[in-house]
Amino acid sequence: MLTFPTRTKAPNARRLITRNWRPWLKKTETIESAVWAVDGPDNALTVEASTYDQSSATARIAGGTLGASYRLTCTITTSLGQEWSASVTINVQYT
Repeated sequence: MLTFPTRTKAPNARRLITRNWRPWLKKTETIESAVWAVDGPDNALTVEASTYDQSSATARIAGGTLGASYRLTCTITTSLGQEWSASVTINVQYT
């Protein structure tokens, strides 16, 4: 699994998280599906919406408990049948 730098957000803020997968895709390979999942101490951080195009995936996240950390994971399936996952840690705090 790939990992990306930690991000922060306030409990009441919405944030877009985008993963550019182009560096890991072959020249003619594209994203066929993208699924986002949240793992954390509670269910307060949510994925409100998500989208993807040929080479990137985006999630809009909201909520979270002040002081908590969550792992947000994006799993894609490609046109060549490959499956890739990447995660980012989301720390909920006031910035």
